[in-house]
Amino acid sequence: RYPFILHKYDIGSCQEKWTCDYLATKIGSKPVRIHVSQDPMMDFVRKNFTYETLPFNKLIHRCERTVNDEYFSTPNEHYYFRALGDNQRTDIANIEKHFPGIANDIKYPPLFSTEQFFSSVLRIGSANTQLWTHYDIMDNALIQVHG
Repeated sequence: RYPFILHKYDIGSCQEKWTCDYLATKIGSKPVRIHVSQDPMMDFVRKNFTYETLPFNKLIHRCERTVNDEYFSTPNEHYYFRALGDNQRTDIANIEKHFPGIANDIKYPPLFSTEQFFSSVLRIGSANTQLWTHYDIMDNALIQVHG
């Protein structure tokens, strides 16, 4: 298998709809577990981040700013959210199940049969935030909506 890029694939109305205000309204105050770091380059080995919990609508508005009035440690901290299942040890992330208000906004490329589709993970980060390099066991399709 080789990596490839799909150009000009219609990923649905998410490109137009998914503003910070729209996502904050559709998902609301659902509590989410996030990574918070003073460094934009989060590092899994050095663990230069903490885990915190915020209502989703507060997270999304913090992510859209470079300096925040409300914060955990510093006004210019960086945020990263990776959706998990209801039970993070046993459940699989699924946008349709966990974020039904936005699920119909996105179209997935027909790369997998329904039986092969494993999970759909909503990820949101502050501007310029970078994650550690990692390896995923399953084949992936990354759909970058904004940024």
